[in-house]
Amino acid sequence: MPAPMGTFAQTLAHITGGRRYCFVIMTYHGQYTFFERIREIVARETAFECIRADDIPRAGEDLRPKIHAAIDSAALVIADISHLRPNIYYEIGYAVARGKPLLLQAQDKVKVPTDLVGVELIRYSDTQPGLVEFERSLREHLRPHADSNIGLLRAMIVPSDPEPTYILLNPKQMVPESLFRQHPFERRTYGDYLGVRGVLTAFASVYGEFFTPEIILASLAPKDLAEADANFYLIGSFKSNPFTTHFLDALQRGRGPNWRFAAGPGQENIKDFEVQLSGTRGSRPWQTPFGRPQTPDPLGGIKDYGLIIRGPHPKHPRRLVTIMAGPHSLGTGAACLAATRSEHARRIGELLVGQTDLGARDQTIWVLVKGMVGTDFHLSSAGVRVLAAGVYS
Repeated sequence: MPAPMGTFAQTLAHITGGRRYCFVIMTYHGQYTFFERIREIVARETAFECIRADDIPRAGEDLRPKIHAAIDSAALVIADISHLRPNIYYEIGYAVARGKPLLLQAQDKVKVPTDLVGVELIRYSDTQPGLVEFERSLREHLRPHADSNIGLLRAMIVPSDPEPTYILLNPKQMVPESLFRQHPFERRTYGDYLGVRGVLTAFASVYGEFFTPEIILASLAPKDLAEADANFYLIGSFKSNPFTTHFLDALQRGRGPNWRFAAGPGQENIKDFEVQLSGTRGSRPWQTPFGRPQTPDPLGGIKDYGLIIRGPHPKHPRRLVTIMAGPHSLGTGAACLAATRSEHARRIGELLVGQTDLGARDQTIWVLVKGMVGTDFHLSSAGVRVLAAGVYS
């Protein structure tokens, strides 16, 4: 009995590493080296994986529904029409019917069928100069399909091995009497919820429908969950998320700047204590301002600080652990936005130049951010600034 297409979707995700991909339609015989070159160029220019029909497991089943599913989920279709084959034209026709971006390639002397005239086409000759020109032209045609934002999100926040993944948080509830003076009830996503939205959006951008993180209330999660062979996103400081301290210690291992969340001065015996973030900036001790409401900024508005720590799981190095937290919900929201928005990931990558690559998974990085809200007290990406970033040596 044929396997259900849901099962094939999981298989397809494993073939592509869960990444967005380009489906290549071409004959198999004698063209594998050519396909490998196409795969390399596509990966470099677009960050897409590349597959063709012979990458799809058959297991004695009808291949056609699998080809349909592979084309349906493809970000781009490249088809070589240098050899007249019925299956090639069938697959091209299906891609056109599904409205997929289509790029044709053909050897110089091949006549293009009338129905395909006007479709984006690259001509090439089977000579060394001709192949060099083909590669140049392919890069040029691929550039409009590149999505650098997805590449930045993948490098910053998305694990290469996505299953299983847990988001652990304990979101702050809105109360009539806010710590912000005259703070209205929010009508948009705020605080810890910005992290949930950002992580889910990043996963959807990279993995589509194939992998979705589990969302768990940190206060009710078993303590031994931290030992699981899984990726973790920890949102909020120790006040709301007991897993944050565990992983903050495990990832930093006492190394500078040795960021810490703790109760503020004189707050140790207060039930609803205020949290303070401290560490080292440069060679000097540094800590967040203390006092409620959050400190007004000289430029106007209210500010708070947030921290991102990202590194390999201490016991499972192929897994990723990311902490996004601040002393207050404003700082946590700022850390969440900085970690899950491509414009901030780009800035973090710039600050890490000379220290490590943004996408390096074998090192732990830290990022200090500031969030500022105006008169409407709503935090947006425009109100977030990346202040500093570094790597633990």
